[in-house]
Amino acid sequence: LKNILSNKYEITLIKLEINKKDKRNFFLFNWLYKIKYLLNLQEKLKIYDLVISFSQLPALVSVFTSKKHIFFMSGSSFKYRESNIISKFYWAYFLQPIIFLKTSAIVPAAPHLIPKEIERSFLAKKIYYINGLIDLKDLKNKLKKESNPNLKNVGDYICISSAILKHKGISEFINIFNSFIKFYNPEIKLIIVGDGPNLHDCKLICNKLSISWSTKLLDEENKKISIFFLGYSKNPLAYIKNSKAFVFPSFDEGLSNQLLEAI
Repeated sequence: LKNILSNKYEITLIKLEINKKDKRNFFLFNWLYKIKYLLNLQEKLKIYDLVISFSQLPALVSVFTSKKHIFFMSGSSFKYRESNIISKFYWAYFLQPIIFLKTSAIVPAAPHLIPKEIERSFLAKKIYYINGLIDLKDLKNKLKKESNPNLKNVGDYICISSAILKHKGISEFINIFNSFIKFYNPEIKLIIVGDGPNLHDCKLICNKLSISWSTKLLDEENKKISIFFLGYSKNPLAYIKNSKAFVFPSFDEGLSNQLLEAI
């Protein structure tokens, strides 16, 4: 998106850090920090002609501040789905409608993310669907690049390339993979390319199930390891193209570029 817009606009990327927690982990301190942070963010956004946000909380701030606003909705935009009942109600019936009313355009990753009440209302004219964009030239160049030389020593493997988030279903797939190597093929490996907040939980599941894992591909040790957590890669296709299968266990997804590239 940045590459496309940079031809017409001067682009600034703002990384949000609204989940910083007080060391004492007091509820009040955490929310005071969030309020102070969002007020500072509001001041920053006033200077921009267009603000594009990818999650609900910054969207709520920017619709009242920026001259023009676009809300890109992905599955991860809806963190309130995993919250308590009060938070779900508050977001779904109060704060989210405010965003939809004030924003200039709504761009969902998939049709199911738009509430039916919005689709049937006058706000439907604000909704724009954009198909997944793949640069085939860039894709071919990535495929030409050599993969990790130690990959040859892994043997047959299954590959997941994804941010490691709760709704991506990776921890659930580790349980399935555990059954597969126990009852069907103990030799096959699982390579996970990606990083995220649920990485630690995935490693804990491996320990609980007594599955051997590593964060590196090593010449001599590869045969003893079942799961490799290789972290973020600029070119995950190098791992995907040599795998026996590409697995996409996500529970909630739009039209994924990673899935299209893998196909």
